[in-house]
Amino acid sequence: MIVRLTDPARKAVTPAEIFSQGMDWVARGFHLEAMKCFEAAHQLQPDNPIFASFFGLTLAEQRGLFRRALDLCHQAIKLSPENGTLHLNLARALLANDQKPEAMAALREGIIVVKDPGPLQTLLDQIGCRRDPLFGSLPRSHPLNKYLGMLTFRLGLR
Repeated sequence: MIVRLTDPARKAVTPAEIFSQGMDWVARGFHLEAMKCFEAAHQLQPDNPIFASFFGLTLAEQRGLFRRALDLCHQAIKLSPENGTLHLNLARALLANDQKPEAMAALREGIIVVKDPGPLQTLLDQIGCRRDPLFGSLPRSHPLNKYLGMLTFRLGLR
């Protein structure tokens, strides 16, 4: 059941209920509606790191407000550094801002701190990192770089 924030039949809506509604919107693919819920939950309870992190993530992905989004995500991690979801949201916000190296660093930091680094490691493996080409003076797509790079990787030389 989705509770509408403007539903006149509901007088008192807790921040947790609003956040839960936002997660329902995300599951259904309605990210702008989710952002509104996360913002409302964050405004009602600004010291909650989960609310701040999800609001930051949706700000980055939906509105492109990266500075504020990253501030919210970093603030959330300071409040609860052992929560892997917060590190995951920070990395996703960084990726939305085309900051892949910073996202990878955030994931690596999270893997060290959290108890269950599985989701962090999964995202890190998905975004991966490319090695420098064998011949830096040639483009990455040049056949020498492409095929010799694959060969040296398979032989374990790189």
